[in-house]
Amino acid sequence: MSDDLDGDDQSGRDPVSFGSSTPPAEWAMAGVGALLAIVLVTVLVVVGLTTRREPPGFELRVTEVSVVDADTSLVRVDVSNVGGAPAEAVLVEGHRTDDPGPPSRAEVDHLSAGSMASVGLFFTGPRPEPDDLDLRVVGFRHP
Repeated sequence: MSDDLDGDDQSGRDPVSFGSSTPPAEWAMAGVGALLAIVLVTVLVVVGLTTRREPPGFELRVTEVSVVDADTSLVRVDVSNVGGAPAEAVLVEGHRTDDPGPPSRAEVDHLSAGSMASVGLFFTGPRPEPDDLDLRVVGFRHP
């Protein structure tokens, strides 16, 4: 009885050498795969070492002002993270420039770098014009 469990009658041959039964096309594909893996790792290392991590940066833009009822308006605001890092719990605050009352606030749970989210801010009184609003991001948390 033979000790060869896989039934290969060429047990004396080195299966990794080019003289093995492995077809040359398979060796070529293995070489291409290894080359691609090396290129991918090299690109990731270079990008990781040369990319500057900028903090989050925010831009606010009023997209719509609508009247909810006789004394309330809804202002929709796009919040864009134009910085190089994500942010969590982004707190957007707005108030009417002609009203010293408390501001309206909304929070965005997560804002990835280069992404955008929309929030709604409610204001009482007559319908505000976008130029009559003071909007700003008052805080965020690093993830």
